[in-house]
Amino acid sequence: MTTPKLIAPTNDLLFKKTLASEDHKTILQGFIHDFFGLDVPLQDLTVQNPYNIQAFDLIDPDHPEEPGHELRQTLYDVAATCPAGDILTELQIRHETNYTLRAVYYALIDYIAHYNLPHAADFYGRIDRYSTLIPVHTMNILGFDLFDGPHPLTRLRLHDPDTGHRLTPDPITIGFFELPKPLPENDSDPERRFNLGCWRQYWLTGQALAGAPAYIWEAVDIIKLVHLTEQERAMITATDRQRDKIDAMIAYGENRGHERGLAQGIEQGIERGLAQGEQRAQSRLAEIMRRHPEADHQTILRLMAEADD
Repeated sequence: MTTPKLIAPTNDLLFKKTLASEDHKTILQGFIHDFFGLDVPLQDLTVQNPYNIQAFDLIDPDHPEEPGHELRQTLYDVAATCPAGDILTELQIRHETNYTLRAVYYALIDYIAHYNLPHAADFYGRIDRYSTLIPVHTMNILGFDLFDGPHPLTRLRLHDPDTGHRLTPDPITIGFFELPKPLPENDSDPERRFNLGCWRQYWLTGQALAGAPAYIWEAVDIIKLVHLTEQERAMITATDRQRDKIDAMIAYGENRGHERGLAQGIEQGIERGLAQGEQRAQSRLAEIMRRHPEADHQTILRLMAEADD
């Protein structure tokens, strides 16, 4: 019996299928618990942009490079809401310039968006728009190292470093989970460390560690090739080809930049070497003329050659 083929869960389509499927909200529920420490009943968890294969229908599987066949993108890969606030999750495989600024911008955009929602008036008929603002929790799943140090999970909140004071509840939590980093052995919460390790294993390999929570096994099961529709398979192949093309373009640009930098460095080195050589030659000539003021041209050349030796 052959083992069902697994596809990389970091594929854009499969990432959304894992965390934004209405039929598999227990996976998102487990994700929220493990990464944010929030226990959210399923009935209180709403996926704002549920997974739908039709969201990928603007890309031509046979010609993903053609203009006009771009993936329909939302601001976040997965957006959900619960009594604790909004939960936003994004997958970012490649490092981009100013990525951290972008992560902050996205979180703030979502936070202030509630300011414009319908508001209820108080007893006196006054409207307090700020009362409708709710906390925002974001988690960026990264395919690269972002911070120094061994810890893969970083959750940033507003607080004063001197007093430790923070707002309650925290209005903004911006998280980063760096997949290249393994979980440290000395984590103060072994169960949490194990669960995070299961998520890391899942996103890197599409497989579950022995003893992983049921929702991790559920995630593994729904991305098996045998459980995907023909349209999903076509779109996964198309998005992978599109990503491979982008990776190839980035690699080409980096190689060209390296070659140009190397050539420029050699050219600048030669120029500096010539300038330094000219300065040394002028110094030697001045010293020879000082010591041998009556020397003819041939004698000067001979003395400079002897100085070089």
